[in-house]
Amino acid sequence: MPDTFPIRGGGRRPHGIRWLPHGAGLLVALAFLAPGTAAAQSPSVPDSLSHDSTPLHVVRDAPAGDPLEALVRELLEGHPRMEAARQRTAAARAGIEPAGTLPDPQVGVGLMSLPLPDLDVSMEGMTMLSLEVMQELPPRGLRSARERAAGARAEAAEGYEAVLAWDLRVRMAEAWFELLLVSEALEVHFRTRSSLEAFARSAEAAYTEGIAPQADLLRAQTELASIEEHLAELRQRRAVALAEVNTLLGREVRDPVEVAFPDRLRTLVDGDPGAGMLTTRLVDAELGAGFPSLAELEALALVHRPELALLDREVEAARHELDAARIERRPGVALTGAYGMRSSRPDVLSVGVSMPLPVFRGRKQDQWVAAASAEARASELDAADLRRTIRREVAEAHADLVEAREQLVLLQEGVIPQARAAVESAAAAYRTGDGSFTGLMEAQTILFRTEIQHAHMSAGLGRKLARLEREVRAPGEVRWDETRLSTVSLRFGGWAERLHVDFTGRFVEAGSPLMEVYSPELVSAQEDLLAARSLARELSGSRVPGSVNRSDAVLRAARDRLRRWQVDSADIQAVEETGEVLETVTLRSPHSGFVVEKAVQVGERFESGATLYRLADLSVVWVEAEVFERDLRFVRLGDAVRLDVAAHPDRSFQGTVSYLYPQVDPERRTARIRVEVPNPDLALRPGMFVTARTTVTLADETVTVPRDAVLHVGNRSLVFVAHGDDGYMIHEVEVGMEAGGRTEILSGVRAGNQVVARAGFILDAESRLMDAMAGMPGMHGDHGDHGDHGDHGDHGDHGDHDDHEDHDDHGAHDDHGGHHHD
Repeated sequence: MPDTFPIRGGGRRPHGIRWLPHGAGLLVALAFLAPGTAAAQSPSVPDSLSHDSTPLHVVRDAPAGDPLEALVRELLEGHPRMEAARQRTAAARAGIEPAGTLPDPQVGVGLMSLPLPDLDVSMEGMTMLSLEVMQELPPRGLRSARERAAGARAEAAEGYEAVLAWDLRVRMAEAWFELLLVSEALEVHFRTRSSLEAFARSAEAAYTEGIAPQADLLRAQTELASIEEHLAELRQRRAVALAEVNTLLGREVRDPVEVAFPDRLRTLVDGDPGAGMLTTRLVDAELGAGFPSLAELEALALVHRPELALLDREVEAARHELDAARIERRPGVALTGAYGMRSSRPDVLSVGVSMPLPVFRGRKQDQWVAAASAEARASELDAADLRRTIRREVAEAHADLVEAREQLVLLQEGVIPQARAAVESAAAAYRTGDGSFTGLMEAQTILFRTEIQHAHMSAGLGRKLARLEREVRAPGEVRWDETRLSTVSLRFGGWAERLHVDFTGRFVEAGSPLMEVYSPELVSAQEDLLAARSLARELSGSRVPGSVNRSDAVLRAARDRLRRWQVDSADIQAVEETGEVLETVTLRSPHSGFVVEKAVQVGERFESGATLYRLADLSVVWVEAEVFERDLRFVRLGDAVRLDVAAHPDRSFQGTVSYLYPQVDPERRTARIRVEVPNPDLALRPGMFVTARTTVTLADETVTVPRDAVLHVGNRSLVFVAHGDDGYMIHEVEVGMEAGGRTEILSGVRAGNQVVARAGFILDAESRLMDAMAGMPGMHGDHGDHGDHGDHGDHGDHGDHDDHEDHDDHGAHDDHGGHHHD
C-alpha cells in the first residue's frame, strides 16, 4: 500500500498549549510549557491551511515584553472608571490639609451705643464704630485627629483605586486567556483536520485498490465533518472572546489582538535532560523568585489584597474619627478682639474669651462617640471576616495550582508522548496492512483530546494566577541624580563680560563655552607668564650653572597657575605665542549636562569660588517613591523595579532599588525608597510623577510534598525518593501540618530530594492509554516478539512515569525551597 499520508507527531514545540471543549474529561493540567520540555511540541499548522479565513494570532516565541501586561496597562490608563477613581483619590488628598486647618476667623463691623430715638452719633460720646475679630479654637488634638482621619480616607480612596485596578486586571486576564485558548484550539483543529484529510485520502486509495473496506473511508469523512463542526463553534467563540477584550479596551470589536505567552509564565516547567530527571517550578520571570508556599501566599495576600488594604484604611479612618468624636466632647474656646472708634472720646479696645456649654452632651456628643465607635467596630469585623475569606481562597487556589502542575507534568511527559507513539505505531501498521483503520482513528482521537485538554487547563492556570498576583506599588517623582550634579565656579574673582549660556534648562556639551570672564588677577597672571617666558628665552643659552633650570621652573609655575585657574591650554599657548595679554578668557563646561542653575548676569562681579552655573547629567536619574510601612519588608536593595510614567504610556522603564531611607513619615506611615533608573534617551525629566512597581519575593525554608506522596502504613509515614539510575528507595519521614493539598516534612528528606507523587494518577492515565491501544497490531502481548516488545514498552513507560513523578515533587519542593537555595 502506498504511503499517501504524513504521520504528524513527536518533536518538540516551545510554549505550546492545547484546548479541551467543555465536557471533556481525561486529565487536568494547569501550567504553561517551558522551553525544552519534552513532549511539549505539537505539529505545526499545515501549509494547506494557510488560506483558512480564521486568522491565528498565537505567538509561540513571544518577543520581549508581555502582551497581556500591555493590554492591562492600556486598560488601566484609559478606562473611565479608573480615571474617575483617580479623580476621587485626588479629591480626597486635597481634603487632608483643610481637615486640620483652623476654622476661618470671623470679622464684624458695626455701630454701637447709638442714642435713641434719633440715632444721632454726634449727640452721644459713647457712640462708636466697632471692628470685631473672632477666632474659634477647637479642643486640643481635634484638628490633628481630623487630619489623620482625612489622610486615612485618602488612602482608602487609593485602596478603592487598587481594588478597581485588580478587578479590571482579572477581567482582562480572563478574557485574554480565553482568546489565547480558542486561538490555540483552532490551530490544533486545523492540524488535526489536515491529518484526517490525509487519512481519508489513504483510506480512499486503499478502498480503490480493494485492500480496505468502504467503512474506513466513511469513518474518515465522518471525523472530518465533526472537526468542521467544531471549527465553526470555535470561530464563533473566538469572535466573542475578541469582542470581550476589545470592549474592555473601548476598541472596535473586531480589532486584532496579539496573544502570546506572558513572560512571567513562560518558564513553568524546566527540563534537565543531562540529569535524567525533570525539575518543575513556578517562577516570576522578572525577579526569578520561586512560587510561594501556602504560608507565603497567605502572608502575601493578607498584606497586598487590595480589598483588605481598603478595609484596613477604613478601619484606620474610623478609629481617627472616633478619636475626634471623643475629643469633641470637650468644648473649644473662641477668642474675640474688638476695636472701637469714638468721635469725642479716646478709642477703646476690647478682648474676650467664650466657650460653648455642652448641656446636651448626652443627646449630641455622646451619641457621636457611640456612632463612631460602632462604625469603627463594624470596619474591624469586616476586615477580620475578609481575612478569613482570603485565607480560604488562597488555600483553595494554592491546592489547585500545585495539584494541576503535578498533573500537567504527568500529562505532557507521560500520556501525550505515549499517545503520539501510539499514532505512529497505528499508522505504520495501517500502511503495511497489519493494522485497522479503527485503531488508527482511536489513537488519533486520544492524541487530539489530550493535546486539546492541555491547552484548556493551561489557560485556566493563567486565570487563577491572575487572581493571586500582587505588586508593591508606590507613587514617586523623578529627581536629579545628586551624584551627577556639579557646580561650575572659578578660583579667582572677576566680572562676567559675556554669557554664552544665558538661561537655565539648556543642554551643553563638554568643552562648550559658558561665559567670557575679565579678571585683574588673571591679567596679572598672564603678565607673569610673559615675563617668565621672556626670562626663559634670555637664559636659554646661559652657561651659568642652574640658570636655565631655574628659568624653566618659573615658566612652568606660571603655566600651572593659569591651568589651576581653569584657563584653557589653547588660551595659554596663544598668550605665549602672541606675547599679548588676553583681556577676557573663556570659561568652558567641564562635562555635558543640563544647566539647572545660572547664578551670574552680564557685567556682574563674582568672587573666587562663587557658584556660576550648576549642571545636571540626566543619563541616569533617581526616582524617589513612597512605600507604605506595611510593604517595607518586601523591598530590598537591588530589587528590580518597573516604572510607569503618564507622559510615556506606551513604554515602561526599568530601575533598581539603590537606597532605603531610614525614616518613616509619622503621619502618612510611608517610607521613601530611591530607585536608580538609566535614562539614555532623556525621556525621564525631574519632576515627572511615576508609579513604581515591584513583584514581591518571599523566602521559605519549609519542605513540603504533595499529600498523596506520603504513604501511611500503621503509625509510619513513608515516601519514595529517587536515587539516580538506581530507581527509588523508601524513606521514613516525620510529617507536620497539612494544608492546601500538601504535607509538611519535618525530617526524613532534604530540600532538593525528588519523590514519587500521585502514582495512582499515573497508573490510571496509563491504563486508559493501554486500553485505547489494545487491539492494534504490534501491541498484543500474546504475539511472541510483540509480547516481548509490549513488556519492554511497559517497563520503559514505567521508568518514564517515575521521571514524571520526580518532576512533580521536585517542582513541589521548589515552590518552597527555591528561595532557600538562592
